[in-house]
Amino acid sequence: MAVASRDHVLAAADEEVTTADLVDEQAWSARTRAGGRLRRSRLDWPPMTEREAIETVAAGTGIVVVPMSVARLHQRKDVVTRVVTDLEPSAIALVWRIDRDDEVTQTFVGVTKGRTANTSR
Repeated sequence: MAVASRDHVLAAADEEVTTADLVDEQAWSARTRAGGRLRRSRLDWPPMTEREAIETVAAGTGIVVVPMSVARLHQRKDVVTRVVTDLEPSAIALVWRIDRDDEVTQTFVGVTKGRTANTSR
């Protein structure tokens, strides 16, 4: 997902963009740390967490590309998100101890998968 300020030109885009749409942007990408496909931004960003990067773009400084789950976790009213269609999906894993596989753990797993009280496993 590409995340940008509500005032950014990306906010006017449809729900989906491509890396070609982002090529001239000042970008920070979690994917570049893991060998992603976005080119490096024009300026070096200091090391920061995904949350800090989203706070930075909310202030109007470039865009950030993060997995959808991270974008949802740090959703804010002052940013917009757009799916980047030509990047490979990110893999996010959730693990827990077998001896801790109780109802509380399963509820947490359900929440992370997007289940609600009205959906089943």
